[in-house]
Amino acid sequence: MDLKARLQTAKYPITISVVLLGFTLVYWLLGLPTSDELAKIVANLLEQYGYTIVFAAALVETIPFFDVYFPGSTIVVLAVTLSQQGRLNVFVVLAIAGLTFIFGYLCDYALGRYGVHRMFVKYGFGPSLENTRIKLEKHGTAWLWIAYVHPILGSVAALSAGTLKIKFGRFLLHSLGATIFWVSFWGLVVYFGKQWIIHFILDLRWAVVAILVWLLFKLLKPPKRN
Repeated sequence: MDLKARLQTAKYPITISVVLLGFTLVYWLLGLPTSDELAKIVANLLEQYGYTIVFAAALVETIPFFDVYFPGSTIVVLAVTLSQQGRLNVFVVLAIAGLTFIFGYLCDYALGRYGVHRMFVKYGFGPSLENTRIKLEKHGTAWLWIAYVHPILGSVAALSAGTLKIKFGRFLLHSLGATIFWVSFWGLVVYFGKQWIIHFILDLRWAVVAILVWLLFKLLKPPKRN
């Protein structure tokens, strides 16, 4: 596989890398809030609006395209952290997040099933949808248990499931199980974890590193043999 072909297969992570690096540069030049300052801002919003912010953040996190730019998961994580201080109830936070994620995935499924997903293809989500569709065709709805590790991946998987017209009952059953599992898992990790978890999630530099590692993997990945 020549360089041009490798760049073609890696165009999705390349696009995200350029956007994220550009955003990080602008963020640094403008002197925008650090991860500690962002945590305080979000904490103040959660104290003022409580569970409404958790619902709104979780909902936006399941909307393709918008979820890439909105820190919905970060807000949910901070809400769980605040529950350690008695300001919010951790079980209510996780229940709201889980139910909202499921509702969002059902909406994504409907968008894919009725062809609305085509507008996301126009905005660069075509490769991501195609890759997820291939995995769903290969592994079936069991793939949702992997994709739902993060709502951004889950929303794309739910959208792809709709385009494949996977039976709604089977999709709903796996979505419920996978969402309950991952919300519970991450809730326990954050609740009993250390403060560095918050800094890791809020610090843009880690996101840049993760995207660049993904890009390197795509560029160095051996070509498939026919």
